[in-house]
Amino acid sequence: MSKESEEIKTSGEQWKWSEMQGLELVNDDNNSDPFKGNLPTVIEEGVSQNQVQVSKEMVETSEAKKEEKVVKSVPAVGFGELFRFADGLDYILMTIGTVGAIVHGCSLPIFLRFFADLVNSFGSNANNLDKMTQEVVKYAFYFLVVGAAIWASSWAEISCWMWTGERQSTKMRIKYLEAALKQDIEFFDTEVRTSDVVAAINTDAVMVQDAISEK
Repeated sequence: MSKESEEIKTSGEQWKWSEMQGLELVNDDNNSDPFKGNLPTVIEEGVSQNQVQVSKEMVETSEAKKEEKVVKSVPAVGFGELFRFADGLDYILMTIGTVGAIVHGCSLPIFLRFFADLVNSFGSNANNLDKMTQEVVKYAFYFLVVGAAIWASSWAEISCWMWTGERQSTKMRIKYLEAALKQDIEFFDTEVRTSDVVAAINTDAVMVQDAISEK
């Protein structure tokens, strides 16, 4: 029993010594290089600082590009500038269309006035059938004249404004295409694409035509 107890004691002392050595080795490694434990943290902080700096630079670059786009943006033009491609015939068509629109707008109040007079003539000439018949024929003629004026004015309004809108938008498309073809090749590489030119001719010109044409 004494030998076994000595062996157990010896093995226990060896285990304690090895444990102490292990602890001592760990302590020696940590104490030998005091910056070793903080190295990952320092690296992570450096990486995070670099990321923040890169993100700030990206934000500043995007803001600078936005400012350049705002500076380079074309200012809006007035409503009168939409008619800059109109010639003499276009001005004549617009004048006729405007007069037709005014006559067409005034036709409804005139029609209502004649209709009110016709109704009043029924009451005032109730005892005189011949007079009532004359009044009905007279106002029927007035209604015929008003209807003809409405037809002519509405035709002039719609056709003239549609015609001049087509002519001006066609001139606008031609001028835009001529200006685009006169640009250098690098203009289509840096500023616009071919699809932008096609979209401007097909879409933007139609929007301008809708603005200056018949409503």
